[in-house]
This record gives sequence, structure tokens and C-alpha cells, in this order.
Amino acid sequence: NSNGCSGFSPEFLVEVVEAPVVTITADHADNTISEHRDSTGSIINACSICEDGQVTLTANLSNQNIPYLVYVWYENERIARNVIPGAVNPTYTTPRLDTTTTYIVDVYSRLVVDTIDYDMSALGLCVATHEYTVYVETDPVVDSIKVNGEFETYVCDGGQVRVEAFVHGGVVDQNGEYNYYY
Repeated sequence: NSNGCSGFSPEFLVEVVEAPVVTITADHADNTISEHRDSTGSIINACSICEDGQVTLTANLSNQNIPYLVYVWYENERIARNVIPGAVNPTYTTPRLDTTTTYIVDVYSRLVVDTIDYDMSALGLCVATHEYTVYVETDPVVDSIKVNGEFETYVCDGGQVRVEAFVHGGVVDQNGEYNYYY
């Protein structure tokens, strides 16, 4: 300084923490989920389920080796009052849904901060954020059924039939088909 004094600070360690990259995927217990695709056929950040369905969302990281990861899940908007209590793991199972809902996950390293502020980007932290929309479709309704092209038909024992169901509502898979169980 101007008085001719000098000093040294003690050494300290600076650790560079890799910024996580996260994407959300969805899984449904009975496989009645339909991924949404864009015009090129790529899966986008959304799926459809039937009313009263549940989805398990998974936050997939580009690097699972980042230490002390923290997960914060939100419902519909990334603000403090929409934090889902207890949703602090890489997977989150939604409650039974009857309306379309968007889920957001923030992932950051506890090495960077030791508090949850719910606005990590304002703190300039290495936060990965991703959102995923779960569309809820009305339950399917069968309007009519045809067997061998007729509304009524008989079949001999051991014969084969072709059954067509005319349906509206429900979830259609990426091939434009419904799955029927009997």
C-alpha cells in the first residue's frame, strides 16, 4: 500500500464445478403414454396420458459424476410457491392427473451453494433447468365395433375374425394406433 506495507492472503482452493445438463423423460406404469414428436419425428418434451393417470419423470444428466447434486421439482412455473414438497430426487412420480401440467426440474451441485433459494439463476450458479409437459386426454369412448366388416356377424368355432373399434378420445401412440386389452 502507500505506507510501504505488504501482506499476503492465505492460500485457498477454488474448485471448478462442471455445469450439469439435464433432460426429463417420462415413464408410465401401464405403458399408456404417448410421446409427442415434432415434424422430424424427434421426441419433444411432452407426453399424453389418460385422465387419472400418473407419470414418473426422470431427470437425466449428461454427467452423473458431478458431486453433491440437488434436485428441485416445480409444478407449472419455476417460482418458489410452486416447489413440490419432498421432490428432491432424480425421479418424481406425479399425483393422479386430471389436467395438463408442466413440470420443471432444477439440478445444481451443493458444492456451489449450501442453501436453497429457488432462484438459483439469480445467484449466477451452475444450474441446469428442463421442463416437461404432461397432457391429460379424455378417456377413450368406443362408438361402435365391427366384426369382419359387419356390425353383427357369426363365426364358426375355430374361425378367425377381424375386429374394428371406432373410438374417440384417449391416447394414441406415435403410429396413430390405440392399444386394446381383452
